[in-house]
Amino acid sequence: LRRRQPSIVPAPHCVTRARRKAWTMKSRTCPEEIVVSRVLTAADLKMTTPSRLRPVGITALSIFFWAGAVISFIAAASLLFRGSFLESLWKLNPRAHEGFVGIGVWAILLMSAVCVACAMAAAGLWRGSRWGYLLAFVLLIINLIGDIANVVLGMEPRAAVGIPIVLTILAFLVSRRVRRFFGNAVSV
Repeated sequence: LRRRQPSIVPAPHCVTRARRKAWTMKSRTCPEEIVVSRVLTAADLKMTTPSRLRPVGITALSIFFWAGAVISFIAAASLLFRGSFLESLWKLNPRAHEGFVGIGVWAILLMSAVCVACAMAAAGLWRGSRWGYLLAFVLLIINLIGDIANVVLGMEPRAAVGIPIVLTILAFLVSRRVRRFFGNAVSV
């Protein structure tokens, strides 16, 4: 087999005029050059190709996980610094506050772990990484189990609202388009 000679193409910031042409020439106007082993098209010089564009739902889910990270951080901080201005936020859910105070220091550790897990899932989803997809999927499954347990045990009947929401998000995550975005190797 004959080895193909590498092509020299201009760096992406030098591509201005011939976006649709294949680059096989040496650029005299751009000091930096990229050496490649095949002919590049303009699509290869972009940061993302059309097949790697992040679905809008993944962007929304990433923002949702960032919000979860911020909320769990505030909850952990309010449990750590009792009597601070953050204490008034527990008026939204006083039963949860009583439960967390009853757990003690473990509640702070739990909310800190939730904060880190949500932030990691958000970052992984945003970047389009497989581990972010899997972490988000696992966190949603844990949330679903918690919602079902709360409803069945009668501890929090309002958790029934979360069950169809989580099921819808999980159905979205296993859709063909989302799996293709994260790579076909992801099979849940």
